[in-house]
Amino acid sequence: MSGKARMNGGARGHATTTTTTTTTTTRHGGATSSVLYVALQWVTVVLQVMTQIMIPLGSAVIDLLRVMGVWEVLTDVITRYRAPFVVIFVLPLSLMFDCAMQIRSYIIFKLYSAPELHEERVLDVQRQVALAVANAKAGKGPKRLCTARPGWLSISMDYRTYKQSSAQISISMYDILGEVQPITGPGSGSGGQETASAMRGSIWVEPMVSMGQISHFLNPRGWTLPILPEMDDLTVGGLLMGVGIETSCHKYGLFSEMVEEYEVVLGNSERIFVRRDNEYADLFHALPWSYGTLGFLVSVKLIVVPCKPWVRLRYHPARSLEKGVSKFRALCDGAEKPDFVESLAFSRDTMVVMEGDMVDEDQVVPGARNEIGRFYMPWFYKHVEEILESGADFAEEFVPIRDYYHRHTKSIFWELEHIIPGGNHPFFRYLFGWLVPPKVSFLKLTQTEGMQSTYESMHVAQDFLLPLKGLQAQLEFLDDKMGIYPIWLCPHKHYNSGGTAFLRDPVDCNAEDEIGQYEMYVDIGLYGFARGALEKKKDFNMKSVMREVENYLLRNHGFQMMYADTYQSREEFLQMFNHEHYFKMREKYHATEAFGLIYDKMARKHTSAIEIQPSRLVQIQSIAPNDVLGRCICCPNPVGLRQFTYS
Repeated sequence: MSGKARMNGGARGHATTTTTTTTTTTRHGGATSSVLYVALQWVTVVLQVMTQIMIPLGSAVIDLLRVMGVWEVLTDVITRYRAPFVVIFVLPLSLMFDCAMQIRSYIIFKLYSAPELHEERVLDVQRQVALAVANAKAGKGPKRLCTARPGWLSISMDYRTYKQSSAQISISMYDILGEVQPITGPGSGSGGQETASAMRGSIWVEPMVSMGQISHFLNPRGWTLPILPEMDDLTVGGLLMGVGIETSCHKYGLFSEMVEEYEVVLGNSERIFVRRDNEYADLFHALPWSYGTLGFLVSVKLIVVPCKPWVRLRYHPARSLEKGVSKFRALCDGAEKPDFVESLAFSRDTMVVMEGDMVDEDQVVPGARNEIGRFYMPWFYKHVEEILESGADFAEEFVPIRDYYHRHTKSIFWELEHIIPGGNHPFFRYLFGWLVPPKVSFLKLTQTEGMQSTYESMHVAQDFLLPLKGLQAQLEFLDDKMGIYPIWLCPHKHYNSGGTAFLRDPVDCNAEDEIGQYEMYVDIGLYGFARGALEKKKDFNMKSVMREVENYLLRNHGFQMMYADTYQSREEFLQMFNHEHYFKMREKYHATEAFGLIYDKMARKHTSAIEIQPSRLVQIQSIAPNDVLGRCICCPNPVGLRQFTYS
């Protein structure tokens, strides 16, 4: 079967390898085709240059500056004036990168058959893997395999060092493979339990496709993913091999529950298609959370459902923890669940619980429209905080569906305030808001040693998954240990997989739907600087605090998301996650020799740690915290950590 037929809804083949080379064809001929082809080639070259030579080029420049004796002075300036540096350099660079990606995607989709290009790319991955395995057996190369994606391009704030000792496989797969294929009636995917009687569809995408691409492609066509995580730059592959969560997860489960089929290249270069009902079914639930240690994901078939153009968003401010948790749980556990549920906690005693439902244009109240996605609009969490501070007990407005999906993108939740203090000021929004947000990858690339040291010792970016029934006690514990606000709360169904998933099955499966038994969990997202660090408490130690939190997760059947570092021992990590089935899959599917273990990828000791001389650290601390985070270009005085207050 041709690649085009396979990717556009034809019956999936079960052959484990592909040996036929397909010929790339164009949709349009003539001069226009030639011009666009040349443009595509140039865009591809630019992207490859940006992603492949930035690190070595940067290292060479740094070495030259060190020889010239100006590197220390330059890094101090960049550290002290982080905000202007980000505005002048990082924001334009991010915009250029995004424009290049959009041009490339447009040319491929309009001019070429993406499925046929996909077939060639898969064959290339297979060839790379086969060559790397042969070199390893001959003693000419590393035994372990990993993707060649540079560490600075990942959404994680840390650099993982395992790539340095692995054979790197290039997987440049950024494309949506054709149009949505509608299907009627209930399907086999988990996304179908809420839409059993409605039209549904499916779409094939490559692993580097981002949530921004998907919503931009699907929403104008009247479709959406049942679960569409908030950040534009999050990729399908990262969300599936790691974890994906969004405010509709209380209806559908985690991001991986919407998968119909995986296309995977194994560690022996074999290509397989994994479904819940074929000969590779035992691998279906094992792939999520596997962190690229079972094989290389090269495409995935996702369930899509019809969507409406607007979201009716209701805000429920709560001025006590008990009332806020009670309202949050009622929305999650009720018989008639809203389409979306989330909560933002702004202190130990205040939060705003939000519920949303998709509605048609004729249901929108004209005076209650709020197009929060426009570049000059306030950051979403600030908008929510204003509702809380207004004293209102309830508020309602109507938000465009795509604006809702990416409501936290502009401010990177609330992390951008740490980087550009005053970024929510009207002056900044109207003048520079169209450039926001900076790409996390470029922020990482331009961090100085001083900033990295400060973030490692003071900053937290973690998501914890815990049973919803204990939410109040969990928030009280995290307030005592970390005191980070705002806190993002997002509920999700945690299904019983029968021991085949990397997440251990829930202990208290007190509910059931068409998919199976589940327990309602909640994702608690902490992104910011710990209170103890802000107050400069002498006894504050980030590692000790994180160890206490990780032990709390173990005691309470919780999990730690894998984009963040873990301080756990190997034994504790084995206890938190289900390794029994995982080890069986590694043995069966040729991963034991080819790929490292998950723990070895994410454990703190395997991430880059900046070693700084004591005298250097004192110098950095003398300008922190105000200058490490940046100076606001909208204000004459430096601002930074002093702006944070806690009650």
